[in-house]
Amino acid sequence: MEKPGSLVDIMPTLVKLGSGEEPVQVRDGASLVGLLEGRPEPDRMVFSELHAEGVHTTCVMARQGDLKYIHTTGFAPQLYDLARDPNEWENLAGAASYADDEARMAQLVA
Repeated sequence: MEKPGSLVDIMPTLVKLGSGEEPVQVRDGASLVGLLEGRPEPDRMVFSELHAEGVHTTCVMARQGDLKYIHTTGFAPQLYDLARDPNEWENLAGAASYADDEARMAQLVA
């Protein structure tokens, strides 16, 4: 399974690739050099927002490890375990076995 990254990770990655040093004051993002070199890294959380033609409400996605949580204002939440369900067919939001993960990710999205 691929590891998620974010646009805010590009600057710290380029700085580390160029100088070998981590930037002194990175407020957001983290270097992806370890992932590029094949070293395991802790599960990072990345966020994404969708603002496109035809989208008339807030739509935010959070991804950490194999879990993907989607909040769309006015619609039921969505939670997927991408290791078990890479095509996102089974919405696990509301499932008791994923309640803690859903609550944690919903709080971070909020």
